[in-house]
Amino acid sequence: MGATRRRRTWAGMLALALVAGMSSCAPGAQSDVWLAEPLTYESATEGSQESRPTDVTYVMHVVTNDTDGGFWSASSGSWLHIDANGETVRRFNDFESPTPNHLAAASPTLLLAAVGAPLLSTPHPPGLYRIDTTTKRWERLPVTATRVGAIATDGERITYVDYADEYPLPDGRGGTYTIRQVDASGEQSVLLAADPARLASDTRLATDASGLLWVATETNVFTVAADGTVTPVSTHSTSVPVLAVNAGGSAIVAADASDTEIPWRLSGGSRDARSIVEHSQGRPLAVVRNGGENAVLSFAANAVAAVWLDDERLVAVIPGSGDEAVLLRVRVPEAPAD
Repeated sequence: MGATRRRRTWAGMLALALVAGMSSCAPGAQSDVWLAEPLTYESATEGSQESRPTDVTYVMHVVTNDTDGGFWSASSGSWLHIDANGETVRRFNDFESPTPNHLAAASPTLLLAAVGAPLLSTPHPPGLYRIDTTTKRWERLPVTATRVGAIATDGERITYVDYADEYPLPDGRGGTYTIRQVDASGEQSVLLAADPARLASDTRLATDASGLLWVATETNVFTVAADGTVTPVSTHSTSVPVLAVNAGGSAIVAADASDTEIPWRLSGGSRDARSIVEHSQGRPLAVVRNGGENAVLSFAANAVAAVWLDDERLVAVIPGSGDEAVLLRVRVPEAPAD
């Protein structure tokens, strides 16, 4: 395929795939208490004749905001879309397509998916895909990558991790990785070159409203400016990185245990859902505020994923002792007035 045709192909793909913006219609919280509530969603698949609402679900490792105050999740062929009001928009199974390692939303119906190590059970080779969730069509994007890791989009470009090793390393030490970008014309560039001193076996990416890229690994969180400048944010020790950044520049990250207690209240939820939250133990999450004091969320312990719905609400996936979990919706209190 010639260079001109490749650019046309990219322009067509990304003109549809790249859409910007998040919206928020939620009223602001009026107290200094963090309010947490198990989210109830419709677990019956599309076309089912019966309703099966639940607030105890399976563990969802792959979640992304939908750019409009809701979020998407994919897990072992199960797909879920919740809107800004907490209503179930889509719930379907797709066992013929691969389960993404990572998702990023270009719009509420267009997703970008990273498929990692080669899978024998699917016709989809590893790489970066655009998914039209309305038609359930997968389209592979022609990018340079040995093994695609975390992905993010800011509406103008796609940013993704390219691991140097085709297969995940089994010893847990991690390997080197490059952070690449591709714009709507198909032009590819390197934002952060591989460095032997910077290793990871799992990563998360997010961009804030200023265009700053946030990166989380098993050991740290840092930002990367457009010129490649790296700025450390925090360090931690976890096997599952967690990262999400809202339009206001506040980030959800994994944190080490803290003795600092913040006021919070658990509202609603079934007995089983409340029990999972109340008995959760392990590494907490932290909200790193832009220009404000950070908050360690001890009640969001051992979370495997989190996503901002808007600047005031987030959802964290809190696993139980088995394969069950709770989608814990949390309202952030207003920052104190100066």
